[in-house]
Amino acid sequence: MLRKFALLLAAVSFCALAAFMVACGSSSNHSITQCTGTYTVVGDWQGSFISGGTTDDLVGVINSAGSAVLFDNEADIATIDSITGACSFSAALSAYASIESGDEGTATGTATGNVTSDTAFNGNESVNSTSGTFAFTSYNPLGTGTVTAVSGTALAAVEGQVVDDLTLTLGGTASAITFTGTDGTCTFNGTATEETTYNVYDVTFDVSGNGCEAINYTGPGFESDSDLLDANEGAAGTYLYAVLTSSSTPFVVEIFPTVGGQSHHAHRPPAKNAAFPRLFGFHRRSSR
Repeated sequence: MLRKFALLLAAVSFCALAAFMVACGSSSNHSITQCTGTYTVVGDWQGSFISGGTTDDLVGVINSAGSAVLFDNEADIATIDSITGACSFSAALSAYASIESGDEGTATGTATGNVTSDTAFNGNESVNSTSGTFAFTSYNPLGTGTVTAVSGTALAAVEGQVVDDLTLTLGGTASAITFTGTDGTCTFNGTATEETTYNVYDVTFDVSGNGCEAINYTGPGFESDSDLLDANEGAAGTYLYAVLTSSSTPFVVEIFPTVGGQSHHAHRPPAKNAAFPRLFGFHRRSSR
């Protein structure tokens, strides 16, 4: 009798073990099934980096090369090297604190996460011995509108790890914008060419002139109906943004319509206790 009971107990145990293994296998397969395929991520994005009680809101683009380039209202810049639409990613993350934030400097780390749909991605980051999370969703910075041709005289604010003010002449079409101008010393020429129809531009920004270092900057851009850097008193109009990340001192260019035919832009003093430097572990201004 005891022998029969022992055999029955062994059979029950084996069945329980088999059921457990099947359940685990089902769970594992479900997890893998959740992370298959690719999504369309080229476009405009908005979201936040969060660490502890600190949050910083950023906007930007993912271009056709998979480069995520994002900036906040102080022109601090964060880049994630490769978000191509694959459901999971692990990539280098670079953080560039701006002059406006009071903690100019550069740091690198890692970002890991998931693309969960055509309109959302999230993950974890680690930079400068700090760590946090991020979450972004797609949006249209032109509201319900689409890209438009801009022409005539415009002003531009250069913010970030480089600061300047420019007067430009714009031309071209909505998908191939051209500009030329000066800051009173150097000459600037460039183009903004739209990638398909996603309001994502490939921007060139060339500097020349006597006594000026000849540099050819590049980076992504987009149009918006908002004064994201508060460079034009929040006036209505079409704004063109370029985030020029090809140099070791990246910066944001906001090209905006004039108000009453003149510039109303004034560079702000460095922000106190700005979110971005605290998120990414900048403790003091770096020397250059």
